[in-house]
Amino acid sequence: MINLTLPDPIVGQWIWLSETNLNQESHQFYRRDFSIDEMPGKAEMWITARTAFHLFINGQHCASGPTANPGENSYVYCVNINYLLQVGNNQIAVQVFNANAPLTGFRKKHSGFWAQLQINDQPLVWSDENWKCLIADCYVYPGTIQALGAASVEIVDFRRFPHNWQQMDLGGGPQTASTDGERRRSIPKTIWYRPEIILNEEKGRKLLEPAPNPNDIIETCSWDKIPYTGSVRQIRQLLWLNFANLCKKSGPGIYIAETYLYSDKECQQSVECFCDRPYKFFLNDNLVAEQAVKPVPVHAPAQNRGDRRLSMDDYRPTTMELSLRKGWNRVMWAQDCASHGAGMTIVWVDTPNGSLQIRRQAMEKSSESWSQAGPLKT
Repeated sequence: MINLTLPDPIVGQWIWLSETNLNQESHQFYRRDFSIDEMPGKAEMWITARTAFHLFINGQHCASGPTANPGENSYVYCVNINYLLQVGNNQIAVQVFNANAPLTGFRKKHSGFWAQLQINDQPLVWSDENWKCLIADCYVYPGTIQALGAASVEIVDFRRFPHNWQQMDLGGGPQTASTDGERRRSIPKTIWYRPEIILNEEKGRKLLEPAPNPNDIIETCSWDKIPYTGSVRQIRQLLWLNFANLCKKSGPGIYIAETYLYSDKECQQSVECFCDRPYKFFLNDNLVAEQAVKPVPVHAPAQNRGDRRLSMDDYRPTTMELSLRKGWNRVMWAQDCASHGAGMTIVWVDTPNGSLQIRRQAMEKSSESWSQAGPLKT
């Protein structure tokens, strides 16, 4: 494989549409139409984004990326789109995501999207203020990030997703659609805006770096041994808890849960605890860990966080030590819950699955579950 070199000249500019909510991740949809009179001999789309993109040509998904760059630059992909073009009008559509937080392998970087279409090695279309941008309201809640540096999981309301946005009329505006020929329902607004140039071609090219040749990547682990093929099994003890059903019924607030662990001896055990919400974790009435908990004035009502995602400074380290006593150990978990979330997961580092008894009450015949209550009033 030949190492890539950036196109010359660079005319693309870094663009973005400003948003009012700067504390959450961003999802933006970009469109640009262009026409050709004849099929080209060569058509390459050079593209990158912070943090990630999905590229569509004439409605067909053809690329996603980029690979995480450990520095301040962004890797640029070169995508052959010649087989997707047609004589006449063509549509470029790009969905761009910025995490506004450090994720697995990704540093936190400012939002931005850059692209340049080369036809027969000459620039034809590039990212500038002539593109159209849509901020869809289908991402009602922030994505869940269970731990510092972990992946981000999207939460999408598909009832409000701008379906066929890759090829719809860019005139946009409110629309209606009929359901079963009986009633008409409002569908999401699709108003397209002009993005802003955040870096011109001169300053922006300094942040562009050709994607590395896969043959030059040094693997840090061996792929010779495959432990499992076609099946998965749990090998470590874990605890999982989610207040979703209770929260859906009673609304956001502070919820608590209780369960019991049985240990045949007094010991220390290492665990990894993952949660994307504020919490307090008690073992035998002793506080083991807490995350993003703000002091509450005496006799004041509890203030829940709502749907706001935790900032990276709010997450505590996932590793913790549990001091188990011989016999039954009471576990109590208090969590600030909203309308979404990944719940809580505790994974034992060295304890095989099934080696701990987990019961709703301190007796062997009790069910293997949690007792849940809430929301708390004070």
